Amino acid sequence: MTPAEAQKLLVHCAAFDNRRPNEAAARAWSAALADVPYDADTTAAVARFYGTPPTDPSQRKWIEPHHVRSLRKAIRAERTAAEGEVPGPGLPAAVPDADPDDPGAYIRALREGRARVATGELRPRPVLELIEGVGRLPGEDEPYLPEPTRRELAVAVPRFAERPQRWPELAMACPKADCRALPLRACVRPSGAELRDHTHHARRAAWITAVAVCPACQVAPGTPCRDHDGRPIADLIHPERDREAVATDTT
Repeated sequence: MTPAEAQKLLVHCAAFDNRRPNEAAARAWSAALADVPYDADTTAAVARFYGTPPTDPSQRKWIEPHHVRSLRKAIRAERTAAEGEVPGPGLPAAVPDADPDDPGAYIRALREGRARVATGELRPRPVLELIEGVGRLPGEDEPYLPEPTRRELAVAVPRFAERPQRWPELAMACPKADCRALPLRACVRPSGAELRDHTHHARRAAWITAVAVCPACQVAPGTPCRDHDGRPIADLIHPERDREAVATDTT
């Protein structure tokens, strides 16, 4: 907070306690609140201070810099706490819009979301708004169409019956513990949001393992790849096997 901003804050305080702001006081408050910006939360802290009755009714309330700092922090903490509240059964108020499989992007989105919640820019979406998004059918450019919809569309538009899946691994369920998407359903994040530009690595690996021989370690379909000592390699597919699966895919 600059001295000029501190002066504005003192004028705001004066409306409550009739103090007489001056240049020296502005410089002192600026130094005490150097890391606190002059914003709506700062003035709200003043209003909260004077809107709260004193413990002793005969006591005169007189705000000081530390009151502004602590009350402003409390106001922002209350908003941040609301981020974790659930507006309806199983419906989180605010979820990072990032893939948790990318830790860097997920952490950045989480921090940005919390900062927006703290400032009041981001608020929990209404429950009805969240519910309206449930069950919407994806468009033709989405990674899949639910099988019943595909069959219905195939009657009127034959090309839908022949349309290949964008990712062949969608033919099988996702084995990832926090996903478990059913066949022909897109993978989901822990928040429940669908992944629209990729599937989970575990799902891709499971599909490749199921359909292709590995040219690198010579294992048959259904058998995990092995290292040079013949030991199974968990969640790892040789690149040659990936290419073999793509080459033999008839989806």
